[in-house]
Amino acid sequence: MANPRKSPSKKPASKPASKPLPTQLDVAAAYDALLPAALALPAFTPLAGSGVDPALVQTNVDGGLAAIAPFHDRIAHELPRISLADVLQAGNAARGLIFALTQVVPSKVTAEDIQRVTRELIELREPTLKQLEVFASSALKLIPAAIPARIRPGSGPRDWAADGVAIAAVLRDPQWNLQGRHPFTDAHLARMESLANWVLANVKADGAPTPSARVPGDAQERADRFYTLLKSRHIDLRRIGTWLFGEDEVDAKVPRLGSRTAAPRSAKDAAPQPATP
Repeated sequence: MANPRKSPSKKPASKPASKPLPTQLDVAAAYDALLPAALALPAFTPLAGSGVDPALVQTNVDGGLAAIAPFHDRIAHELPRISLADVLQAGNAARGLIFALTQVVPSKVTAEDIQRVTRELIELREPTLKQLEVFASSALKLIPAAIPARIRPGSGPRDWAADGVAIAAVLRDPQWNLQGRHPFTDAHLARMESLANWVLANVKADGAPTPSARVPGDAQERADRFYTLLKSRHIDLRRIGTWLFGEDEVDAKVPRLGSRTAAPRSAKDAAPQPATP
């Protein structure tokens, strides 16, 4: 008598691995895919006054991603602390930002808006300006006394805004070597600059709103969050670029977000091009 056939034992179905997010989504799909990550950010940098050209940003990000493309395996192996998967989504973050900006329909600025922004700007300006005065004191002499003396005079929203931009520039200027010698974070300085640039763009010399002044709403906050997400991914992209190409070549290979000297986007385009001023 023939042995009855045994039915093959069934193996438990394994859970399919989640597919990585494509790196070349269209603008709407990129927005939908990365919106949860943007909303999860604990803080964000306002886009207003940054002078960001979204199309240029996308070109620069895509060029930087193309420059590091041949080295993915090496990056993953030798730079384990940088999430390559997140970096590779920088292009989608740029496209998501483009879509987010199409959703922004801001309302007109009121006197109350100007007062609110100016109040916060002053709260940031005063301690940072006092810090410059300490650095310029006879006890430290870390910067020329003429710098805070030139910033301190004057009043009014536009004057305070110009001060905010100038103070942040001095505290970041490598020639004075002030990094790590004061308590103000990069986020603190970025917030002061953003508020200052908003005032310069939206407030006239007499303190009234400019005719085209607008105040951001919820859609603007989402755009701001996409901009912040993009900046964080691009920071790591630049770190990779510096590691791969060195400080002398990183700007050509992995441009800064607002650079108008774009990186080559393919091997065919990789021949050196004269930099624009």
